[in-house]
Amino acid sequence: MPGMLSFVTKPHAASRSRLHWADAGLCAIFAAIAVAIGLWGFGVLGHALQTAASFNLWFQADSPRVIENLTDRHSDHSRTSVHPVASLLLTPVVIGLHTLGIPALLACEALILTAAAICGGGFFIALRLLGLPKLAASVFAALYLSSAAFIYWYSQIELNTVGGATIVLAILALAHGRTKSELWWVLISAATLSITVTNWSIGLAATLVRWPLKKTVSISVAALATVVLLSLAQSMTFWHAAWFFRPAAVTAEARWSALSSAHDELPTDRPSMNMRSLFLTTMVAPDPVVEVQDGDKVVTNQDVPATTGTPYALAAAIAWIALLGCGLIGAAGGLRNAVRRPVVAGLGLMLLGQMVLHSVYGNPTFLYAPHFLPLLVALAALSWFTSVRWPALALAAVVCVAGGVSNVQTFQSAAALANQVIARGGNAIQSAFPANDVLPAH
Repeated sequence: MPGMLSFVTKPHAASRSRLHWADAGLCAIFAAIAVAIGLWGFGVLGHALQTAASFNLWFQADSPRVIENLTDRHSDHSRTSVHPVASLLLTPVVIGLHTLGIPALLACEALILTAAAICGGGFFIALRLLGLPKLAASVFAALYLSSAAFIYWYSQIELNTVGGATIVLAILALAHGRTKSELWWVLISAATLSITVTNWSIGLAATLVRWPLKKTVSISVAALATVVLLSLAQSMTFWHAAWFFRPAAVTAEARWSALSSAHDELPTDRPSMNMRSLFLTTMVAPDPVVEVQDGDKVVTNQDVPATTGTPYALAAAIAWIALLGCGLIGAAGGLRNAVRRPVVAGLGLMLLGQMVLHSVYGNPTFLYAPHFLPLLVALAALSWFTSVRWPALALAAVVCVAGGVSNVQTFQSAAALANQVIARGGNAIQSAFPANDVLPAH
């Protein structure tokens, strides 16, 4: 292990590019664009996912539960078993906004739009710290915002969006390097653990490649202790809030994996299909369909052929695959570069962890796309450090434009399907979450 750490680590701040006021301006622009995309998406979806009859409707997301947990401290917060302190961190924000006179749903949307702004602006700064010039960083930041993962998810109320923001912050820390105070790294590591338990692998990977082993252990232990203490406080203030560190929480979650037969009625895809979704659908989504899964109608794209979609989808998919190839070349070259080596190693560990987990867990895989997205685009951005940087930048522009157009159109199709399902009665209302039926179930 010491040998590996000496291979990837280096003096702090050696990889940082100098930032200027122009970077702050561009950061604000991309944050604003991210918010605008989210607002547009909320308008297209309407109230389809804001009724208690929309459980599992949008790619198996639990929007009714999330809305009720964010707006009511006394609702069932038992899913904190896998979202360690999401209720403690997020619910007071929404309730506070509501207390100021903002409607509850609008307060929930404001939370998601804030996560979108963090992702849009933060990802641009991360690219600049990686060493990309402003033009290249702007193109790849635009690529991030035009992706299927961003358009589909940052316009509805779910925790994967906030989880995605913590991953962007971890990539930002990875690109920045060590700080004078370890506290910042403790907070980043704790943030990745706080919203979705498996995303702690992101914080651990970033810490491992930037700090010596002894410091990595101390930072990680401090982050874990922080979240454990917050979880204990959460359990005393939120109804039915569960401790994420209980072994029972892990065994209960295994029922949703391909390793368990507890939910035989739910589809279980081959790892290859999950990887197709992770690497391709995250960026360019095929046409959505409605399937019946475990008794619920689900808008999904998991098993839809990748060649379906708009005429722009195929061009975008081909360009994206080629761009990823260029990114892999850049990653291979980065391992021989003392400045980029920690970033390449960190991204590799982060992406490997997501690949291993989602080869057997979660259906549809697209539900977790906000977690994959920043890792994939950061990998593609490493293409700038190759001899084919300009062709790669052109490929990124093609994916951004063609993929963006296609993703907008397939998102509109998915939103129309969701609204049709709700108009016909929607899915069964779960007895634990009946109160946030914003629109009466038909």
